[in-house]
Amino acid sequence: PRFSGPAALQFARQHSPDLPFIFVTGSLGEELAIETLKQGATDYVMKERLDRLVPAIERALQEAGERRARREAEQALRLSEELYRRLVEKARDGIFTLTADGLVSSVNNACATMTGWSREECLGKAFLEFIHADNLQQAKDWLQATLDRKNPPTVELQIHSPKESTFITLEMTSTVLEDAG
Repeated sequence: PRFSGPAALQFARQHSPDLPFIFVTGSLGEELAIETLKQGATDYVMKERLDRLVPAIERALQEAGERRARREAEQALRLSEELYRRLVEKARDGIFTLTADGLVSSVNNACATMTGWSREECLGKAFLEFIHADNLQQAKDWLQATLDRKNPPTVELQIHSPKESTFITLEMTSTVLEDAG
């Protein structure tokens, strides 16, 4: 007594938000039914239609399982991304990524340190802007071979370094990351 369905729903959402909640009622108007669904009820079943209860429970449990699996997959993805980020940041080799049209999309700390360019100075700029004029064609050929997935050889390119307006020679290898978007 004095514990209504909406109050039970609120209590359930506070203490066990993933628990499916199905109203079984003898009288639930359309407006109240819609309101309870908006507040997080999984479904409602009228007492005169109890034959709907078992399918409603099965569907609610299946949906709860799918939500749990999706959350677990999202958590695994977050952990994987964090591991990748930490590995790239801790690497002693300079690592950078380019978009398909040759713009710098990421730079790790080692790359920024060895070139003298900050991440902010690199991001969004064309990779070829950093290459010495004498190496431009070699760099273009190397990039094209990478895009064509022809396993380009390691290449040495002179990169402009802002420190004292010098050029530094870096040995580079490349690969195409599948499904990198």
